[in-house]
Amino acid sequence: MKKITITSLISILLILIISCNESTPICIDICHGNVIAIDNSSLEKLEGFTLAELTTDKIIKFRTIGDVGITVTHMKEHMLIAEPVSVTFYINSEGEYMATIVADLLPTDNTFN
Repeated sequence: MKKITITSLISILLILIISCNESTPICIDICHGNVIAIDNSSLEKLEGFTLAELTTDKIIKFRTIGDVGITVTHMKEHMLIAEPVSVTFYINSEGEYMATIVADLLPTDNTFN
């Protein structure tokens, strides 16, 4: 059995890094905001949405990947009553914002009993 040298391990690691395809996320983050538009072709599949970020008022257009944890109907409720959501996302190599998880933004309770 041959011993694997550190140089060999580094070479293998570099090959793996270089071989990553263009769909590899380049940024993973979470933001909070109000839904201002919904892109969908049916009531069952959320294809994308536009969010006004709470802290900066930046407008971000998201595409979704598979089931993001919220229905189109529930997303429309958030939009109609201006109740913010939390979005976990990444930015792909084309610069598109890809939402992976969308959830209710729980209010913070700063009161003490």
